[in-house]
Amino acid sequence: MNLLQQFSDSLLNQKKKPSLSTVKNYIADVDQFITWFEKFYSLSFDPSKISPQILYDYKKSSTLSGVSMKRHFSSLRKFFNFLKTKSIITFELFPSLDQQKIIPDPWMLRNFKNFLYEYKRSRLTIKNYVSDIKSFFLWLRQSALTKYNLNVPDEYLLNIINYSVIEQYKQELIRAKFSPRLSIGNFLL
Repeated sequence: MNLLQQFSDSLLNQKKKPSLSTVKNYIADVDQFITWFEKFYSLSFDPSKISPQILYDYKKSSTLSGVSMKRHFSSLRKFFNFLKTKSIITFELFPSLDQQKIIPDPWMLRNFKNFLYEYKRSRLTIKNYVSDIKSFFLWLRQSALTKYNLNVPDEYLLNIINYSVIEQYKQELIRAKFSPRLSIGNFLL
């Protein structure tokens, strides 16, 4: 039995049953999110892979009105709470307000994604740029740790970037048989 059917059955078997219309809306909202996830990330839906960042991406890419988005998030909250009670997931995706934390973004990728989105870049372009930047920062973290014995927190990695570091990364990409032309924003190296 698929997750949406299990969710629907669970709603209909509660002591305080929601109306059939409400259940239909919950299922439609969750199904829309699942469809969006599979298209946006080119992955099959796996509830264990959903994170607050993915919910943020969903909200940012949606054309729903504020009221509709609230309803969708209410449906998603119910769905993920259902998954947690059934031990399908083990984490709290919608913590109570006193538990909520700001999603760390030490490399300012949200700002960069928003910038690209505002300048009408395609989703694939945005995905590729963000992936490239994440790869760079992972390399930088590893490089700082192994070459310089620096255990630098992610939020300080930006402070150690200079021309020499970029040149080293460029050489690393060339050794890995990537194009020697490295593009970072509007700068071609």
